[in-house]
Amino acid sequence: MGRIHPTKGVDLLLRVWKKIEPYHQGWFLKIAGPDNDGYLAKMIELKDHLGLCRVNFIGPVYGEEKNKTYQNADLFVLPTHTENFGVTVAEALANSVPSIVTKGAPWSGLVTNECGWWIDRNEASLFEAMNNAMTMSSAELSSMGKNGREWVKRDCSWEEIAKKMTSTYEWLLSRGVRPDWVRED
Repeated sequence: MGRIHPTKGVDLLLRVWKKIEPYHQGWFLKIAGPDNDGYLAKMIELKDHLGLCRVNFIGPVYGEEKNKTYQNADLFVLPTHTENFGVTVAEALANSVPSIVTKGAPWSGLVTNECGWWIDRNEASLFEAMNNAMTMSSAELSSMGKNGREWVKRDCSWEEIAKKMTSTYEWLLSRGVRPDWVRED
């Protein structure tokens, strides 16, 4: 659901899919997002080289089509090298999709909120998390998705962001206590 770029880890995802695809016949991998400087062609070439059957690059999706794409997914995977936030993770969770995200993104709450996996960025960790998720029942995945939706509603709503911004500005203007989310290094 992001741009097809080397930072996003699509190559890692494809290599892991090669190993996991034979064990989960009912699963399909859809990769959505716009091409970034010709990287999509390289990923299609890698897909073909690996002989992957159930992988589809669906291009960019926006608006209601994007929400429907999330809602039709059983799992969201972002094996990123680095993200300052990872909006696509919040979008997936808001659409009740459990998520697997590498530690290149600040989403440790996936574990504490029981809505996904926050893993090291390597093939073994990604394989283990994906295999774990793909062997879960639909009810278990749905429960995780609901947990994620509740977490995002609670901590990432516009109302919550406005409260945090107000507290941050009050602190900056010396009218309040330093908020927990502000680090002074």
